[in-house]
Amino acid sequence: MSIDLLLRSSKKPSSKQIEEVIKPLGWHREVFVKGYHNPSYRWFQTKNHESTRGCWLFIYAPESTGLDTARTVFHAYSNAGRSYEDLEAQNNVIRALRQKFTGSLENSETGKNSYLPNDITRLSPAEKACGYAYLHFQHNLGRASMSIQDIDKQHIKLSKLMPYAFTMHPGVVRNNILLPFLVAILEALLKDFFIAYIDSHPAIQDRIYEKKSKVDYVVLKQLMKNEKTIAQIESSEYSFQNLLSAHTAYRNYIGIDLFQILNRRIKFEKRFYVIRNVLQEMISLRHDVIHGANVHIHLDKNQICLYLNVLERFGASFENIFLKGKNFKFNLERWI
Repeated sequence: MSIDLLLRSSKKPSSKQIEEVIKPLGWHREVFVKGYHNPSYRWFQTKNHESTRGCWLFIYAPESTGLDTARTVFHAYSNAGRSYEDLEAQNNVIRALRQKFTGSLENSETGKNSYLPNDITRLSPAEKACGYAYLHFQHNLGRASMSIQDIDKQHIKLSKLMPYAFTMHPGVVRNNILLPFLVAILEALLKDFFIAYIDSHPAIQDRIYEKKSKVDYVVLKQLMKNEKTIAQIESSEYSFQNLLSAHTAYRNYIGIDLFQILNRRIKFEKRFYVIRNVLQEMISLRHDVIHGANVHIHLDKNQICLYLNVLERFGASFENIFLKGKNFKFNLERWI
């Protein structure tokens, strides 16, 4: 949902006068925005992950039609998923323009002559950096859920008589192809989150430097050229497809015990499962599918749904352990 804040001014400032006000605030002119022929600007800051969606400013000259033919209209808006800083920038640009050119406000939230209330949780750069990794995990789970292939019961019965022929069933093949993607979703979360967390914590980076008494020339060259960060280099020391290896990385550098999550028992379809056992089964099957080119006939819709459910529950517990243990809020869908 978009939020709009308008300023209607009786003055007729030139583009140069307007830009003298807004450019010091970090606004840049957009070359083209579909559907708009008036000057448009965007605020989107990435240095410290300030922006998640950014915000826009459109300017309607008095001769424009549709909004207000007697006044210059400054229209600032942002979309759902905006950060605290995005909304602040939206308020601040209208505040600065009002101080310079005067005018009346129109707030789309309240309909009153006021600025937008900013009650969005202000996340740290580290929380947002890690939040992108977690958001990618959530989106990938959604993609996977739409790719599961159901297999009719008749074919399942036939599989007992002709197991080889059943491996030719499109649904079985599709679910087997989906399995490595499920493992990749888990691996990407653990690795990308690990890198983002360390990249955002200089003290941890110092510990890594202190540990490395000697640095390979190739590694040193990558660091000096900014081709890789120290977090990316250190992550290569671990396999995030190996649960014990991932646990060691998180325990050593982040102070999180992944086995608090992995050893949990969860209920699915009236049965109880240990998260670690299900994830390890996925990883083992993935190796067999990728490296052995084997097709497993038991990978029906219900089995893939079990794997997806366990990944979702792992993700929820992963978020919770950071929230409770470190008050670290990285779930962008929850906090923004």
